[in-house]
Amino acid sequence: MDSLALCIENFISFTEMLGESPAGGCFRTENGSVAGASGVESAGENYAVFLPGATEGELSSVIGFFGVRRLPFAVPVFPGLDDKFCRTLSRHSIEKRHEYTAMALALSGVPREEDGCVTAVETQKDLGEWTQAVWLGFGGTGSPDAAAVKHAAHLASCGRNRLRFLRVDGEPVCAGLLHNSEHVCGLYYFATPPAYRRRGYAGRLLMALAAQAAAGAEELVLLATEAGRPVYEKHGFRALALVPVRMKGME
Repeated sequence: MDSLALCIENFISFTEMLGESPAGGCFRTENGSVAGASGVESAGENYAVFLPGATEGELSSVIGFFGVRRLPFAVPVFPGLDDKFCRTLSRHSIEKRHEYTAMALALSGVPREEDGCVTAVETQKDLGEWTQAVWLGFGGTGSPDAAAVKHAAHLASCGRNRLRFLRVDGEPVCAGLLHNSEHVCGLYYFATPPAYRRRGYAGRLLMALAAQAAAGAEELVLLATEAGRPVYEKHGFRALALVPVRMKGME
């Protein structure tokens, strides 16, 4: 499998994992496309990944799947979906909101040094700190709401996930999640609270996570936001493809 195919494989696995949440659900269409509902009322926590050849009927089934749950959802348009299907998405008011970039980092040359400030989430206190860093890093204020706390608990319970954060002077300053699929490792929920940005913390945790991923994978893959792409490029990630992200309902 090439790097882009591995990235798609990992994102499908991640979507299925979201759908394993007690408050969510998972749906697979006849052609292998996948919808995963976490139960969280944010398009960024509910995804539909369509494979080439998906039909309008399958799209309608996915829309119904999320509609019954009254959840917004996002559709990353990976290469291979043709213009006709994208026009069909538009007809169903699933419109482009962002343009992410599929990226990969070869792990063969990543240094394996341990960073003593990187903490693995193992206790409820650890999970609370990880959740707080992600909550603030993605624009939340104050303390995480009940839905975010429950969702973080699900993420931590999944054996394919490793939750890590960087603790400096007793504070969680950056967080991330490694998700293993069959052939590759992916990075998700990589976030730095505003108060700790531009201090080198994100790069420090990123390299520590890459070193941990290297223990069982040859590449680390991710979907970079528009703002995040320069950070990943700076640390050796290469762009694989642009991935427009369409949404049904607003975050």
